[in-house]
Amino acid sequence: MESVADRLWLVDDGTITPFDDDMDGYRNWLIERARKAASETRFDNNAEANGKKDMRRDRAEQRRALAPLRKEAKAAEHLLDQLGKERARIEARLADPALYEKSDTSELTKLNTRLAAVKLEEQAAEERWLNAEAEIEQANQN
Repeated sequence: MESVADRLWLVDDGTITPFDDDMDGYRNWLIERARKAASETRFDNNAEANGKKDMRRDRAEQRRALAPLRKEAKAAEHLLDQLGKERARIEARLADPALYEKSDTSELTKLNTRLAAVKLEEQAAEERWLNAEAEIEQANQN
């Protein structure tokens, strides 16, 4: 999102407001919101009377709050899969002896350059995936 959006908007409780922080700030906001909702439920004296209905509503709210993180984790996982396939194709091409028999080295240079870029993209996507999963795990523990 950060690479394609220059402004974030927060849609919450029927209002839309500019969100002046980055995606990490948004994740933290979501986690804190889910945490507050969970703590309000725990300390509610009427929780026993409301029982299962409130618990279901709270779990649904937490799922909604964590949905962007789950979506980000899934997108990063999908990107990792695509990059892994591309890396395998490049490595297979680089393993072909016919590539080295040509006197023109431009294709070899392009393949090695793209391979390096793919590896960097894989590292970034894996980091995004790990961060999203860690935040989801942290929110589920609270």
